[in-house]
Amino acid sequence: MLVYGSYSGFDILHRLLETLLGAVIGIGVNALVLPPVHLRSARDSLCRLPRDATGLLRDMAEEIEQGHGRHQAQEWHRRARRLAGRLTELRSARTWTRESYRFNPAHRIRRPPGPELPSTEWDAAWERVVDHLTSLTALLAEAAGERPRFRPPPSTVLADVPPLLHALADVCAADRTALDEPERRERALRTRQEAMARSWEAHRRLKARLTGGAAPDDETATSVGGLAAETRQLLHELENARVA
Repeated sequence: MLVYGSYSGFDILHRLLETLLGAVIGIGVNALVLPPVHLRSARDSLCRLPRDATGLLRDMAEEIEQGHGRHQAQEWHRRARRLAGRLTELRSARTWTRESYRFNPAHRIRRPPGPELPSTEWDAAWERVVDHLTSLTALLAEAAGERPRFRPPPSTVLADVPPLLHALADVCAADRTALDEPERRERALRTRQEAMARSWEAHRRLKARLTGGAAPDDETATSVGGLAAETRQLLHELENARVA
């Protein structure tokens, strides 16, 4: 109104009443008739966890194959710790979703946007996955470089780690597909089952190094045993994090 050049008190009042009426209608529709349901941000947060974990596990596998150093291992650890931030985002998004459903008639008359979200048990399982992935990357970082805090695993043991990490990455990638692409959900779950089987087989080969003479001294046994223990826990928690 101010830039029109000429205006009257009636024109200003008319515009203010129009604005007020629009605000009342908008608030009424959003609060009483069709309030928004905040599912998209929750679904996006759910998908980011397995997507970021997939990228991390693939990079770890490829860099171990090429011969990693302490700097690379420390970067893995930083990326694993950042996954905890994804969990925080997920919890916040779930809170917004619950609040948007409260006293909301929209969810009864709207078609849900995509499949139902996994339960909060999935979140808890992924919290443990992130914990063990963080511990695994910390172990690899402490056993790398010119002055490692304890003796690095033998090359024969490290050779068994990339196939295991690639298989774990396939598990996480299948989870992301199952969450984000409903039409491919069943196929993704079958892929996940096959990738879990490959993961367990790769872990059995790694564990066999403990009894096969790959760890001749206590310090080496600590690093090899730590690898076997953390990857085993990671496998168990990824099984629990299966998308229902």
